[in-house]
Amino acid sequence: MSDLESSEARRGDEKLPPESWQLIFNRLNEEDLKTVSLVWKNFLAYSDLIKESLYVIHPNINMLSQLLKQFTQLKTVNLTRFQGIEAILKSFKIIRKLILKGYQNSTIIKPDSDLLEVGLKGLKLATSCIDDEGLAAIAKKYPQLQSVKLDKCKKVTTEGIKQMVKDIGTLRRLKVKNCDLVDYGDLLECMLSTGNLACLKKLCLGKGISLRNRETNSCTMVACL
Repeated sequence: MSDLESSEARRGDEKLPPESWQLIFNRLNEEDLKTVSLVWKNFLAYSDLIKESLYVIHPNINMLSQLLKQFTQLKTVNLTRFQGIEAILKSFKIIRKLILKGYQNSTIIKPDSDLLEVGLKGLKLATSCIDDEGLAAIAKKYPQLQSVKLDKCKKVTTEGIKQMVKDIGTLRRLKVKNCDLVDYGDLLECMLSTGNLACLKKLCLGKGISLRNRETNSCTMVACL
């Protein structure tokens, strides 16, 4: 692009409010956004404003703080390698979905934490060391959770999940697999007998056989036992 064309492009940009550019950028995929953001610093700023998900590679709280200030519309943050989760949730309450893989602590937040209730909607834990106490703290501090996915959480037990499901009245999607201390049949039977199953739109327990049941509020239920 020549200097003249670049100058004309900038003048064109000045005629459109930031909201209009955000609407345009919202139609671009991730790769196109990366390309466009390299063209001009204003385009970079506009692309930052519409970014809703972030995968944090470097476990440094100062760097993370800068990233979260840069991307003001984030809804999903993958903190696989990060340990100070509670500090993040205290500082950035806009986060709606949290993904943790390989998390080595037994709790995300302490039961006696002064963290106020946050608006987290989705939580995914994979290859995690979280235990029943950690699940109880999640249920207490994230009462508006709608989706929970547990994969290869070796310390979680059937009783811990039963209590979590009971305590989170807004839960609509539950997926539990590869958890050695969980009896999927017992868990399903308990949810049927207590009525907790009626609130779920999707349920996946274990792996293998898929079952569909449309008797619960006309919602499709999937149980993989």
